[in-house]
Amino acid sequence: MYLLICQCIYVGYSHNVDGGFSEPKIITDTVPGPKSTKLLKEMGMGMATNQVQFHVDMKRSKGNYIVDADGNVLLDIFTQISSLPLGYNHDAIRDALKKEDNLSALITRPALGVHPTDDYFKWVESSLLSVKPGLNSVMTMMCGTCANENAYKVAHDGIYLVRSMIRYMVFRLFTACR
Repeated sequence: MYLLICQCIYVGYSHNVDGGFSEPKIITDTVPGPKSTKLLKEMGMGMATNQVQFHVDMKRSKGNYIVDADGNVLLDIFTQISSLPLGYNHDAIRDALKKEDNLSALITRPALGVHPTDDYFKWVESSLLSVKPGLNSVMTMMCGTCANENAYKVAHDGIYLVRSMIRYMVFRLFTACR
């Protein structure tokens, strides 16, 4: 089935993935539906809600399909602002989160840069370092924002280092010519 969005713009071909949905299904007259609208009003009593589109049933959402609180199944082409590259409730991710070794890290969320766990490097070696494209080390970050901030810091430090080296070389050349 071809999915059409925004006045007949071709988006892609829909197929069932891992027991998920095979196509969008709207069961209410409007989106957001009555349950989402009620939840939005309740939420508005104590929080800013001007950006909220609808409430989500995360347990029922699967693959590229998001299910709202009313049971409408929608194709999510943004996947939570691209933070879900494998889609909702991916079976392999769910299985990994059930493992005892991963649970303790998720529950305690250790400060790995200061107090790494005894098996942390083994985990990094078997996951990140096993797929590094020509790099000799990796640096883990908590989130995308942290990664971006640290990338800017590294770039700034690199520029500072290059400038310092140039100043040193100019100084050495100047003093050598005396």
